[in-house]
Amino acid sequence: MKQKGSNGNINGTYRPKLLQETKGIPGESMHVIISKALENYRQLQFGNEVNEAYSKLKNDKRAWKEELEERNF
Repeated sequence: MKQKGSNGNINGTYRPKLLQETKGIPGESMHVIISKALENYRQLQFGNEVNEAYSKLKNDKRAWKEELEERNF
């Protein structure tokens, strides 16, 4: 859905609606907003990976027993 003559980047004429809406946030440049969004996404992905690994560990009875013994529970 690029506009004619646009290269599709945020410096061109094409901007997705969400980016256009963020343009109106006072005190925040589009670059800062995108950087914050990417960092939040990175943290979310990391949390998801940790949760998945913990779930796999807990579902492995032998490994979970070893974990609890290591923790001295």
